[in-house]
Amino acid sequence: MCTLIGRRRGGGVLVLEGAGGGGPTVSARDSAPPAEPAAPAEPAAPAEPAAPAEPAVPAEPTRPADARWAASPAEPAVPAGAR
Repeated sequence: MCTLIGRRRGGGVLVLEGAGGGGPTVSARDSAPPAEPAAPAEPAAPAEPAAPAEPAVPAEPTRPADARWAASPAEPAVPAGAR
């Protein structure tokens, strides 16, 4: 029979007792101080109302077509195989 005694961080002692020769653990005792009870949960704060959506940005006004940049007239189709 062997006994292993170790100290825990935060206080307390951990004792493991087992059979010699690598046998299974017979018992384990933990004398750690009892855990502090959890603090009661605070009530949730009421949700803030959503901010109003920002107004949409108006599209830029289009300018009238400038004749200088007008599309050129369509060119006649070139028959296939012609160069």
